[in-house]
Amino acid sequence: MAETEIKIEFSIYHDSTLDHDEITKIMHFEPTLTYNNGDQVRENLVRKESAWIYSTEYIRSLYLDPILESIIQRIEPNIIPLSEYVRKYGLSSKFDIVLRIGNDQPPSYYLPKRFIHICSKLNADIDTDIYIL
Repeated sequence: MAETEIKIEFSIYHDSTLDHDEITKIMHFEPTLTYNNGDQVRENLVRKESAWIYSTEYIRSLYLDPILESIIQRIEPNIIPLSEYVRKYGLSSKFDIVLRIGNDQPPSYYLPKRFIHICSKLNADIDTDIYIL
């Protein structure tokens, strides 16, 4: 049977082209994925926004906390210049938390104050997707 897995994705996005290199310079680490408005996804489908994305892989765990902590540790040192950049260019940001629940074992779901503070500084949305395997 499938085991419970968690994935967290942080995105900076906008409906026009982003300067991916500038965001990477601010963050001091490489994104997992980037794309631009107008990029072809497949035949007859193109991207309608640009994005800089950092994502974990799916991690087998019943605890969100340590996975979220790894994301916090990457983003928190750069929060001031990043929040200034996001505001200056009117960008959007969000955290996607994906829970794939296996064996009827849902993970603990706790959002620490440090994470809420980062979301507040970036005016970031939090989106949670839950899938029962």
